[in-house]
Parts: sequence; C-alpha cells; structure tokens
Amino acid sequence: MASEASPDGTGKIESIDDSRPIRGVQNLDPSQEGRAVRRQEHGWEIEIFHDDMEAALVCTDPEAPAITPEKVLDLLDARNIIHGIAGQEEIAQAIEKARADGEPAAVAQGAPAVPGTARHIEYLFDIDPLKVGKIKEGGELDFKDRGEIPQVQKGDVIARVVEGTEGVPGMDVFGQQIEPPKVESAKTMVRVGKGAIKSEDGSAVIASTDGRPAVTGDGRLFVFPGLTIPGDVSLETGHVRFEGAIEVKGSVQDGFEVKGGSLTAKEIGKAVINVKGDVVVMGGILGAKIQAGGTVRAKHVYGSTIEAVGDVVVGKQILDSRVITTGACIIPHGKILSSGVCAKQGVEAMQVGSDSSKSCTLLLGVDERLTRELDRIKEEIQLTKKQMAKKDVLLAEINKAQEKLQENVGRLAQVQDKAMVAARDLDRKIEEGEGDVSAMTMRAAAIRQQSVQVGEALDTLLEKQELVFDDKRNKEKEKKALEERIKDLEQEIEYLIAKDKEEPGLPELKTKGAVFSGTLLKGVHASLTMPEDMSFIRIKEKRTVDENDRPIWIMEVARQKV
Repeated sequence: MASEASPDGTGKIESIDDSRPIRGVQNLDPSQEGRAVRRQEHGWEIEIFHDDMEAALVCTDPEAPAITPEKVLDLLDARNIIHGIAGQEEIAQAIEKARADGEPAAVAQGAPAVPGTARHIEYLFDIDPLKVGKIKEGGELDFKDRGEIPQVQKGDVIARVVEGTEGVPGMDVFGQQIEPPKVESAKTMVRVGKGAIKSEDGSAVIASTDGRPAVTGDGRLFVFPGLTIPGDVSLETGHVRFEGAIEVKGSVQDGFEVKGGSLTAKEIGKAVINVKGDVVVMGGILGAKIQAGGTVRAKHVYGSTIEAVGDVVVGKQILDSRVITTGACIIPHGKILSSGVCAKQGVEAMQVGSDSSKSCTLLLGVDERLTRELDRIKEEIQLTKKQMAKKDVLLAEINKAQEKLQENVGRLAQVQDKAMVAARDLDRKIEEGEGDVSAMTMRAAAIRQQSVQVGEALDTLLEKQELVFDDKRNKEKEKKALEERIKDLEQEIEYLIAKDKEEPGLPELKTKGAVFSGTLLKGVHASLTMPEDMSFIRIKEKRTVDENDRPIWIMEVARQKV
C-alpha cells in the first residue's frame, strides 16, 4: 500500500487496490504443525478448513486407487480428528464427490459456539411506522409507502426488558472447545417520558394514557396524544405547544415556534422547532432551527440549523446549513454544499462541495451534541446543588425559629400552669373561709384573667409553630425533589456515557459522486483537507504505523466500485 502526506499535513491519502485475501479458508497444509500424521493413502489427503471447523477429503490424483470409508476414518484418526465425523454413508458420498469434482468434500464438521444475547429492550410496536426514510432515484422521499400508525390504550404494555442469555461453547474437529463470543453486559436502562410508566419490577413499560407510542433517539418511551392542524402554523394558530404528536397539514411559517412530542409538516420556514421525537417534512426546511430527539427527514434543507439524536435523512440537498446528529447524515442521491455536518455515525452523500460553493466541513465519528448535552447536565447539577444549599440555609433558620418558638411555648405553658394552680388554691381558701375572702376573690379573678391572656398568647405561638412546621415540611419536600433531580441527572450522564460506549462512532464518508477539493474532514484523531476533486471514494479514519513503526491515525481514502 502506497501513501503520501496530504498537502496540509493533517492526514494522509492512501490508495487501495481491489485485491483481497480470500477469507474463511485456513490451514490448508495437511501436515498441521504439531499433529503427527500416522497414515497416508496415495492420492488422498485430509485438509482442514475454516479455523479447524471442517475436515475435508481431497483427491490429489484422479488415477489414485479407490479408498474405502474405513480408510478415510484412518486418515481422520491420523490427523487426530475426533469430533463431528460423518457416518459411513456420508463418507462414501464424499469419496465419490471428491473424485468426481476434484473439490474438497467435508467428512467432519465442528460445532460452532452459539453466541449469548445481551440484555435488551423489546418494543411491542412499530418504532418507524411512516417508513419515509426510503429515498427514490432523484432524491424524492417516498411518502406513499407508509405503515399504519400504531395506537395504544391506557394499560397496554408497549415495551419489555428481555434478559440476556449465556452462550454455548462449541467444539472444533480436533475436539478443542471453542468459547462463545463474550457478550458485553450493557446497562439496559428503561427510560420513560410523558404517557408511559414503568411496571413495579421495572421489567416493562406501560401506557398511562391512550395515544401513539414512540421511542426517541435517546431511548426514552412516550405515548403521545395527537393534534392535527388543518392548515398552516401562522397568525391564526399562534405558537404551537402540545405534549404529543403534532400533524400540520400545511407549513410552519416564519417566526413561529412548535414544541411538542413529534412533528410532521408539508414545509418549515424560519421557525423554531423543539420536539422529543421525529420531524418529518414532505418538502423543504428553509431557515429553521430544529432540535429533535429522534430522526429528521426532509426533501431539502436550506440555511438551517438541525440538531438530532437520530439520523438526518435528506432527499436532494443540504445548502448553507449546520447539521449535528448522533446518528448518520444520509443524502445518497443529493449534495452537501457550503455546510458543516457533524455526524457520529458518518456521512453518506452523492456529492460534497462544488466548484462554485464554499468548502464543507465534515466531522465524522464525533458526537458534538453529546458533549454539549453532558456539559448542560453537569451545569444543571451544579445549579441544583446551589439551590439545595439555599434550602439548607433556610431549613437551618427555620430550625432556629422553631427552637425559639418551642422555648416560648414551654415558658408560657409553665406560666399558665402556675396561674391555674394558684387560682385553684385561692378557690380552696375562699371556700374554707381562710383569710380575707374579698381580697382572695379579686386575686383569683386577676389570675384567671392573666391565664386567659397567656392562653391567647400561647395559641398564637402554637399557630406560628404550625406555620413554621408546614414551611419546614415544604422546604424538606423541595430539598428532596432537588436531591431526586440530581440523582436523575447523574443517572442520565451514566446512561449517555454507557450508550456512547455501546454505539461507537463511525468516522466515515461514502460518496458515489465527487468530493471537491478544499473539503475538510475531521475524525476523532485525524483530519484531512481534500487536495483535489475525487469521485467514488470512501474516506475512513484508520490506525496504522508510520515509516518508523510508530502508531498513527490517518484519514484513509479508498476507491469504491462504480
């Protein structure tokens, strides 16, 4: 393979010939190093194929004497082949085939290992019912080939967690055990949004309302009610905010906002769109700002900014736009012109750039949206912690006020108790005629009046104490909610990082037409500015070594078949 540095020094262009080694046939040397051959038959040999998973009889001389199944078994024994040996009838057929065709005929087969399955979520509805990802020749999106929109009722199970299974070991023809591929124990987090709830054991998701089930690009399940707007989103409707599936029969006009679960429309102008699910546009997106938790699909995109968790699928053209997606940017029959695209799962386009347009910048295998989302969540965690700190200060002040009130309540209660004791003692003396009855009667009345006033003050303090207690209880609830929010945000970070590791980026550009000179391609580790126009190419980030055998990353350019 020959290589040369690109003119800007940021990457390398490598040419690749179309020759490829034949895969799946190995160990053709019958001697099998390390395995003694105890017997040979003139003109007949045993060859090993497919990583020791198949032993085949080969006739090396058409004039060789006939061989019996028993002698074939001796040959197999000489090669220490002990597993998956065919029966005598099958061996007899293999002898005939090997002699007649001159091709290897299998006489022993290994048992491949059975891979285990990872724990995963099974969706019990069609997660892409519109099926408008299909692009016809000429760049038209096929809006006719639609499935039926799924509808569920409250209480329906819409998804469930399927536990993983362990793999089953296999065995090669030499009796060596083959371990099944290791299944990564990915964290399967069941995530729900509005209209969906988890079952008590967390193994299923249940619709909490009637509507249309949907799963967003970040794996969150919703059940959306529906809203149909018969015409345009315009002055007549105002902004549209609806926690459900929004269907606009006309267009979303300039200056308006649509926020909801998902959106389908005929066209979108200079509007602001923010939905949890998909955005499907039969015509063009013209100057809009779109944030979608699912896939964005349109016929063409001009002067717009699109951020999507799912794929961005365009029929004809992306012009003067900025596209950021955790999925792929797919425009197999169209062009990307004067635009910047950041696609974690790579870009597929008919043409990138032109002679007359500004150069494009493509970030491949990079998840810019994830980086910003993690930063946003971390910032929210810090703000929430500050709110919690304020709650702690308020709770400390409430506790002090509560302690002071408790002291005052206790003191007044003691005063009231002493007054009542003194009043009862005077009543007893008055009844027994001890001392000046008139003076004691006046004294008892004054004490009772004082007790009433103390009681009123005590009631006021108790009311304040109740208010303070309610305030404290509310503040504790608010603090608890903040703690739960921080816990949810930390779990969100954990989920996003785990999902990013489970779904590694694909730093690749595939084109059938031309990639024009000046196009900048950046991968995770390497970059390349196209020095010249090139057609029918595939560009992919690759790790290799330099002339000093030091590991380096390059952007490898390979020709595709026309």
